[in-house]
Amino acid sequence: MIVKIELLPAQDPYYTKIDKSRGLPSNTIYGLFQDSKGFIWITSQVGLTRYDGYEFKTYTCPQQTSKPGSFMQEDIYGRIWYQNFDGYVYYVENDTMKMLHQNPPVAVLHFAVINNQLYKLQKNGVDVFDLKTKK
Repeated sequence: MIVKIELLPAQDPYYTKIDKSRGLPSNTIYGLFQDSKGFIWITSQVGLTRYDGYEFKTYTCPQQTSKPGSFMQEDIYGRIWYQNFDGYVYYVENDTMKMLHQNPPVAVLHFAVINNQLYKLQKNGVDVFDLKTKK
C-alpha cells in the first residue's frame, strides 16, 4: 500500500473591514441585512444605514420617535422595513424613509412580512397591513 499525502496552503478569505474609519456612522451595530439588490442594511445607534460597497447612506424621517433599532425585512416590492427600539415600524421606498401609520406598539416585538402583508402586534390584537396600500 502506498499513501501519498500532500499539504496545501489554506486559503485566506477576502474581506473588507467596515467601521467608522471607512464611513460607517457608528461602530455599535444592532443588525445587518442584505437585500435582494445586494445592498447591506445596518442598524446602529444612528438608525438605519445602507451600504452599497462604496458609500454609506443613513435614512431618517421627521416622524421618527427614535433612531436606534434592530429588525429589518424586505417586502415583495423591494422596500426595506425597519423597527426602532420604541416598537414603531418605518420603511424605505424610493430612497426615502417613511413611517407606517400604526397603532401605538405594545413593546418592541418583531413584525412579520409574509407575502403581501405585514403583521404587527398591538395593544388590542394584531394589525394586518396590506403591503401594496400600506393600510
